[in-house]
Amino acid sequence: MNVSNARFMRVSISGHRMFRIGGDGGLLEAGIEIQPIDLVPDPDSQTEMISNPDPNRGLLLTPGERADVVFTPQGDDSTIAIQWHDIARGRRRASFRPQIATDPGSFQGIALDPDERDGKRPPQTLLTLELTGQDGDKEYVLPAVLRNIETIDATGAEPIQVEFGHNFPEANGDITFFRSYELDPI
Repeated sequence: MNVSNARFMRVSISGHRMFRIGGDGGLLEAGIEIQPIDLVPDPDSQTEMISNPDPNRGLLLTPGERADVVFTPQGDDSTIAIQWHDIARGRRRASFRPQIATDPGSFQGIALDPDERDGKRPPQTLLTLELTGQDGDKEYVLPAVLRNIETIDATGAEPIQVEFGHNFPEANGDITFFRSYELDPI
């Protein structure tokens, strides 16, 4: 479970495949295989390694999200580390600058500059599991169906209008204030 209020958690267990079988809404209809996140060369550096940026690797949990996962311990280690891996999310660094009206990155003397380490921070161990008992000799086999989720009958449902936005008048022109969407019924 990601209990943070703003941080995204991209987790993986090195050398292990995981299967997501559920989450906030209970069991999924079918499990999803989660490939581990490996380290790859940083394209901006000759020597550094970074977490593979492929969004199809690892398990991404947004703030407040929960996931139920299953995996089979592999190898001879008596401990397994569940690791956080960085992912590029458009992070910015705040810096003080005298406000200049022509500087589009300036807001009341504070500038938000791109963070050059966004997506390139080293993995961190979140949790270490201590293995006891017998060695697992069988790989987990994911059932074809975990539960049957029935389709919602939307006969006669009407589309709704939804507006997304904020009330932030000091924001520069890079922010869309309101955008309307018409959502079809499920």
